Amino acid sequence: LYYRLAVFPIEVPALRDRAEDIPLLCTHFLKKFQDDIGKDIHSVSDEAMQVLQDYSWPGNIRQLENIIYQSMIITSYDTLDTDCLPEEVFGSNTPHLENKKTDESSALTSLTPYHEVVKQTLKQALEQTDGNIPNAAQALGISRSTFYRMLKKYQLN
Repeated sequence: LYYRLAVFPIEVPALRDRAEDIPLLCTHFLKKFQDDIGKDIHSVSDEAMQVLQDYSWPGNIRQLENIIYQSMIITSYDTLDTDCLPEEVFGSNTPHLENKKTDESSALTSLTPYHEVVKQTLKQALEQTDGNIPNAAQALGISRSTFYRMLKKYQLN
């Protein structure tokens, strides 16, 4: 297989070298996850987009996809803003993050598939609300039926 693929090598530049592609990719991921999450989010604020474009993206497109998904779950607005972005994307420009150890924040890094991020977020919401599903759904900014659907989908019944 390698020799068949090596006949025509394709070099894809890293996402950090293609910052101009990030707005288009964000739009794609917003559309992709709308039905799954059950929210009508169509855009990313200018400030949040600037943060995303300034980030170095060590996990490339998969990391961007996971962060958009996570942010869509967290936000209660119709636009993604900087308040729903994870701290990791603010990089060393944020002084309070410079000395922070990454072992705790690595739970939601580029190596974590988005379905695991969702499961983690659902579990955290349930823990914080002592298992009260309506309150957990409200805390995440989603409807109770969407929360139940996600619990079933991710086998957290």
